[in-house]
Amino acid sequence: MKEQALAVMNTYSININQYNFMATGKKAMLEVSKMKMTPALSAEHQRKWDESRWECKLDDPERNYDKSRAHLNFEVCKGAVIAPVDKSVCIKEKVDARIAEWKAERLAETGVEPKVRSTQHLSVCLVMGGNCERMNELAFGNQVLQERGSNAHIKRMPDIEQFALDNYMALAERIGEKNIISFIVHCDEKNCHIHATITPILKDGRLSAKDMFGGGSLVAARDKMREWHDWYAAVNEKWGLERGDDIHVTGAKHRNLDEYHRELKCEIREMERTKAKEQTILESIKADVKTATTRKEGLISMITNLENRQKDASGKLSSLEERLAAGLGNKEKILAQIELCKASLSKYEADLSDKNAKLEVAKQTLSSLTSEQEKVQLELSHMNLQIERLDSEITELESKKESVDEGKATLLGIFNKGDLAKARKKISDQEDEISQLRKQVLELQTEKAKVLKNAQAKVDEVKKSHAEQMATLQRRAQKAEAERDSLKQTIERLQLKIAELDKIAHPERYRLSSGAELLHYFIPNRMDPTLHIWTKVGNEEYDAVSYNVGYYDVKRFDDGELTIHELVNSAFDPAEQVNAKQAALLGAVLIAAMGGRTGGGGSNSLSPWNDKDKRKNVRR
Repeated sequence: MKEQALAVMNTYSININQYNFMATGKKAMLEVSKMKMTPALSAEHQRKWDESRWECKLDDPERNYDKSRAHLNFEVCKGAVIAPVDKSVCIKEKVDARIAEWKAERLAETGVEPKVRSTQHLSVCLVMGGNCERMNELAFGNQVLQERGSNAHIKRMPDIEQFALDNYMALAERIGEKNIISFIVHCDEKNCHIHATITPILKDGRLSAKDMFGGGSLVAARDKMREWHDWYAAVNEKWGLERGDDIHVTGAKHRNLDEYHRELKCEIREMERTKAKEQTILESIKADVKTATTRKEGLISMITNLENRQKDASGKLSSLEERLAAGLGNKEKILAQIELCKASLSKYEADLSDKNAKLEVAKQTLSSLTSEQEKVQLELSHMNLQIERLDSEITELESKKESVDEGKATLLGIFNKGDLAKARKKISDQEDEISQLRKQVLELQTEKAKVLKNAQAKVDEVKKSHAEQMATLQRRAQKAEAERDSLKQTIERLQLKIAELDKIAHPERYRLSSGAELLHYFIPNRMDPTLHIWTKVGNEEYDAVSYNVGYYDVKRFDDGELTIHELVNSAFDPAEQVNAKQAALLGAVLIAAMGGRTGGGGSNSLSPWNDKDKRKNVRR
């Protein structure tokens, strides 16, 4: 009986002391996350952060990130090519492009485009690597890293690149290279690792993260993940990395219980600090929204003022038109007032351009707010994942506690409450440990519930605030765009009225010196201009080309200072604007009327066909 008791005690001791075991081997690490790829998560992988984001990350007391080593990060591109991290294209856009390509492939193969459910995982993130000591050895060799100082002098070793290439080639062989969307190696964290983003497209052409990694049941998922871990261990055996332990025996198994509990509490406190930082970011977003709202309101006020001024200008132009048509007032004064109206319209156009620029700034502000909202949601999502992990850890601790209780009951049964001092001392120690475990589990559960409640409240607050503010800004932006379009139409209408008035005031600017009708014109080159014209006299059409066209005349035409008729008159003599027969007739008339006005865009009453037209209109 004594020997049996000692055997049970030894077994029980082994089960308890497994908490104190610290693995010394070099372990391979593979984590699978079916997290939705977002622009914010893409920025995390690509390190596409601004200074404020870096400051937020560096404010971590654990100092997990080292900005001075960020230049050591790299990625493996298609064809197994080592290259710097490409930040020009968001990983989410690459995922969407691959899914679109896959749809086209399936359509070509089956004649039916596959439908993707909103709940399907379009991408999966893999974290690949090993224990910290071994990975840093591959990345930096014997170089010493400064924990707080700058590590800008550190060089990247070839081993980490070859390690990444081996993992890339193995993954490409397993799932197909086209399904590796990004393969980025981070050398700027405490533990160097790989972030691989893949599309879960199977060899039979189906899109299914469930079938690739398991998920039909807990047993199937566990078996599938064991298969992946076995594969990953075989890939990295050459690098001295052993297969890691199953997830259900990791975590607390490899460290002292008290130490592990302390670490869990530290994680919860860290989440609270992170949430406080996210709250600061939210306050900054609110301030940005307030600023954007003020700018939009100012823009609307300016547009309203412009509209009122435009109405005044329209009224003045209408009055001028009526006076000019009725022959009232001084013609020169009316023309001067028309020029003033032109100047006002020019100013309105400049103001409109300024308001368009401000409207674009408002749209960019909305886009920035959307991006910030995604970042906040991502951080809160990370918190939820941490809470789930804590839940799993607490469950495992309770399981370990039950094992301790069973061991105690076995000892009591064997010794029948005997008086062996060692046994009683052992039981007393285990009861104390059980009491501490229960207390710590209760604390963890309380803290977890608090974190979960606060995180959900922040999510609801952010969603509601951003939805209301963005809806308001979008309505105002739409109103501003409508008012801008209305102002453009008014300006165009006023410009047409000005042109009509100009034709009435200066008819000589809108007819050819020959009296012919201008049908078409063509200027093929502005730098070395030529002018091709098509004219008509009666039923006869004629076309001619002039190479004697001044560059500055064409520029004045393009700027609206010259009409097309004035430009033609400057490049063509009257006889050059019509055919030879008509030119001879025109020349005879001009010779007969020596001393009369000719050419230069003046009166064309001397044209013989105009005389015919005059006779044609005489009543007999």
